[in-house]
Amino acid sequence: MVGPRTSWHLLAPADLATGVVGGCLLVPVEWIALGGPPAPLGPAAALVLGSAWLIGVAIAVVNAVVRGARLGPWRGALLRAALSLFATVPVAKHLFDGAFAATLPGAAWAPWWVPIAVALVLWPCLRLAEAIAARKRGPWLLGTGLLVATIAVEFINRTTKRSEYPDLHTLLFVVSCVTAGFGLRMFGRAAGRWPGPHPVGVHGGRILGLVLIAGLAHAALSGFESPEARMSVSTSGMHTRMLVRLGRGVFDLDGDAHAALFAGGDCDDSDASRYPGAAEIPDNDIDENCDGITGQEPAAREIIAAKAERKQQLGRWRDGPEVGGLLARTREMNVVLVAVDTLRADVVVDTPDNRADFPHLMGLLDESRHFSRTFAPAAGTDLSMSGVLTGQIDPFATREATLAEALRARGRVTHAVIPSEVIRYVGKAMLTRGLDGHDRLVNDLYQRDVGTYPTGARTTELGLAFLDEHRAETGDKPFFLWVHYFDVHEHHEIKLANLRDVLGDVGELDRAQRYRLMVRLVDLQIGALIAGLRERGLWDTTMVVLVSDHGEGLGEDPRLPDNHGRFLYNALVHVPMAVRIPGAAPGRVDRAVSLLDVYPTILELVAAPVADVDGESLLPQLIDGAPPELLDRTRPLPLNETDQFGVVMWPYKLLVRREDNLVEIFDLSRDFLETKNLAGGDPTLMQGLYAAYGTLSPVEIDRSGKGRRARDRVAQAGADDE
Repeated sequence: MVGPRTSWHLLAPADLATGVVGGCLLVPVEWIALGGPPAPLGPAAALVLGSAWLIGVAIAVVNAVVRGARLGPWRGALLRAALSLFATVPVAKHLFDGAFAATLPGAAWAPWWVPIAVALVLWPCLRLAEAIAARKRGPWLLGTGLLVATIAVEFINRTTKRSEYPDLHTLLFVVSCVTAGFGLRMFGRAAGRWPGPHPVGVHGGRILGLVLIAGLAHAALSGFESPEARMSVSTSGMHTRMLVRLGRGVFDLDGDAHAALFAGGDCDDSDASRYPGAAEIPDNDIDENCDGITGQEPAAREIIAAKAERKQQLGRWRDGPEVGGLLARTREMNVVLVAVDTLRADVVVDTPDNRADFPHLMGLLDESRHFSRTFAPAAGTDLSMSGVLTGQIDPFATREATLAEALRARGRVTHAVIPSEVIRYVGKAMLTRGLDGHDRLVNDLYQRDVGTYPTGARTTELGLAFLDEHRAETGDKPFFLWVHYFDVHEHHEIKLANLRDVLGDVGELDRAQRYRLMVRLVDLQIGALIAGLRERGLWDTTMVVLVSDHGEGLGEDPRLPDNHGRFLYNALVHVPMAVRIPGAAPGRVDRAVSLLDVYPTILELVAAPVADVDGESLLPQLIDGAPPELLDRTRPLPLNETDQFGVVMWPYKLLVRREDNLVEIFDLSRDFLETKNLAGGDPTLMQGLYAAYGTLSPVEIDRSGKGRRARDRVAQAGADDE
């Protein structure tokens, strides 16, 4: 009978080698992805090989039990399949967190059935693999299949949803390591060269394990200390990035989602109230957010005092004759809010190409006060569009009236045309508060969340239909109309064949060209909307406010996500904004402003009471001759996303990646493309920007299905009819 010691002696060397050999195949691929220095190639190799060796240890333990207990082929395969639970259980826990994924059948029970289903599928597959390996040419056939599978898994892992589903990407690393290792093991067996029970193999495996553990320890403690190394890992790496994230999660001792290990940035891993991004408590000697600053800096006090002073100055100036003359004209005007989802500001820069491709958008800007340095508070529709409607950094928690509620209280009929996908992910309670009616435009009729056909024309049609119905029912009563164009958001999904009737045969296009094509499509519809307002005699009595909720990554920068969300680089948050007031002088405004400013600005123009919100009225920028103290003040503009937070304090922009412990500072006046990180320079600058961020209202971002339902309940609780 083979005892436990004999089984360990016989199996551990081969199984440990399986993990390490699989890791050896993956290391060069990861090195190529990371590029040369300053990428941490040594720590990356240690992390991959050390993790691969631990995978081999797990395989060795299970195989030792199978051999030692003399389990039969099927029971042995079942035990080996059960090993997958260690990887699939944590993945399944968060696999269906997304708002769409949470709606799929069985999503609520996914943490239970997904791991069990994977194990049950693996069970016969492992038994079949053993049977194939026992045949004469089976090892060659099985080895080839496993290596082909490794290539396929690696390709999928590195090209599909790179910035999403980190747990799943980590699982795919494990799969790659196992399939690569066993594939080479099969070739070794076929050639008669795979390690056997010789003592050299036994002791060599143990020594190798100690070396890899030492390498892991070095990588954990000092391998990722430099910001350049962390940036390389977070933007170019895949396996290294996922393993660092996993390691920080495992060694997060106080449960605050940050760790000191792997240069995670946690300055006190025994105190859950201290971590990067924590709220800094004023007037104490504790550094809550681990930025090296204790208490509230004088710069923060100055920012708060300056905001209060501006509010008083604005009140005094507003009572003057110049402002009174404008407000006397605008207070009874109609308001049309035109939102173009996913529109980047660089698309409407004044160039010959843009004027030729987007004549209606450019024409609207020519007639408006165009705010060329507008920043969205987030890179997702939920926070950004809700911020437009509330003026708040945390829009769902506000008890103040929304834009529609405030305008309805001023006697306006309120209506909106909103795509179904926007309502689904932002929440009906927030978007429809204060609306007398709304059209839910179905943009994904054939497959949920996949917009294969354009909806811009229907959006315009519904908006103009409201105007006709409104005039028939209420005559000249002023109105508020919000139309939300969604085609640009769907630039990667809309079938080009569905555009031929409008744009002709457009041929084959790359991603950036498809994006511009969708902007052209929306531009035509904005032109139709403006023409409709003119035909109905409303153009001279209607203010038009143009906004976009966020930008889009088009594959031009490895720091950007596949589309939008998660991060806050300018391609994602620099958006167009313009206010067109009939009879008012147009012009370009180069002051840095926020989308949150739309709310107080519109309410100022219609003489509605404005609550104390995070946004600030842009009324001084709309009237020539406003006093300098209302125009020249630099103020912090909020930036918040799931993976990054920051602030614009013109001309500087601070960005902090939470999980990667990465700080970036850019001088936007000289480097708007954010290529030169100044974070390693003047520490006073960094402290001042952190202090500026600390003066802003906090916000928690939870885009899971559970989080979305919770914020919808909060938004509903704040409705004016509750």
